[in-house]
Amino acid sequence: MAFFNITEDKDYLIFNPAGDFIGGEETESLKEALRDRAKKQPNKIIINLTDVSYIDSAALGMLLSVNAYIDREGGKMAIYGANDYTKNLFSVTRLNLVLKIVESLDDAVKNILG
Repeated sequence: MAFFNITEDKDYLIFNPAGDFIGGEETESLKEALRDRAKKQPNKIIINLTDVSYIDSAALGMLLSVNAYIDREGGKMAIYGANDYTKNLFSVTRLNLVLKIVESLDDAVKNILG
């Protein structure tokens, strides 16, 4: 089971998903929430993967799709807190060349505000 919550700052939002994101309802729900927030200000979004234990190809595709959508809306997105498995997945799929994957919240904030 997966879920997420949102932490708001005046300059950006942090999406905090948790659990296994393996497509389906939870991944679709996260995608819709991210797209909805990309239309509003602030549309600077950080995704904290610290509590995500597993992510599959459907969830990776969702992150890629949402990143493109946020970019079209004039926003920015950064991801941090990925575990070793997820970091390797980003590397093997070369999504680390498209998505902004950073190590810490501070790095993510600098990336989207800088």
